[in-house]
Amino acid sequence: MFVSFSIKNVYSIAAHQNLVSTVKFQGHYLVTVSYDNTIKLWIHPIWSALYSSTGHEQKIMSADLTN
Repeated sequence: MFVSFSIKNVYSIAAHQNLVSTVKFQGHYLVTVSYDNTIKLWIHPIWSALYSSTGHEQKIMSADLTN
């Protein structure tokens, strides 16, 4: 069996200066963490940053959201 598909970018957020290591959705919220030492919390549908943490001294590997 052969499966073919294509990937299309439907939206992008200029959020980080380095590799994004985690993206998690929970309801209307999105959290992104990056090798640029930042965590950002976004709200859907306007994709405005509600919170940005820049105090980490090393890359951030993961994060999670809970309600």
